[in-house]
Amino acid sequence: INVLYMGTLGITRDPSYILNIFNEYCKDHKQFKVKFKFASQDNPFEFIKKDKILFDIEWLGYLDKKELEKQKHQSDAFLLLEDKTEKGNENLTGKIFEYMLEKKPILVSCHENSDIVKLINSTNLGMLVNNQASLSKFLNIDSLIKKSSVNIYSRKNQYGYMVKKVVNCIKN
Repeated sequence: INVLYMGTLGITRDPSYILNIFNEYCKDHKQFKVKFKFASQDNPFEFIKKDKILFDIEWLGYLDKKELEKQKHQSDAFLLLEDKTEKGNENLTGKIFEYMLEKKPILVSCHENSDIVKLINSTNLGMLVNNQASLSKFLNIDSLIKKSSVNIYSRKNQYGYMVKKVVNCIKN
């Protein structure tokens, strides 16, 4: 499985938690192969010790739009990192909508009560992976994306929704 992360890394977007879950999974499932690619100006190796990881990690650095599209196409899933504390629960990052457009499974690492988890669950686009059991479930699930749920967030639908709201405001 090829997993792509696109964006910044930092204190609230630390990949070490999810990478450690994958590392533990790889210890128990030697035949399992995963590769993480980080399209980020931030170095993922500042968060993890390369020599302790049992799978491939590639730091791509900052990519232009053309190269990023190529990487998206080559990936099997996307990684979404967000604040693991309750402080980030209402942070519904724009990155999730970018990922939704690609209609590929999304591995989420954030607080379990986050709005991101609610959105992911309602669209069936992926799942929160916060332990080996949830990782195993993610890897073995036959994900059927609820297209009608995803399409609600399209630009066309959101524009129509906004127009209706503006018209209602003008009428009142």
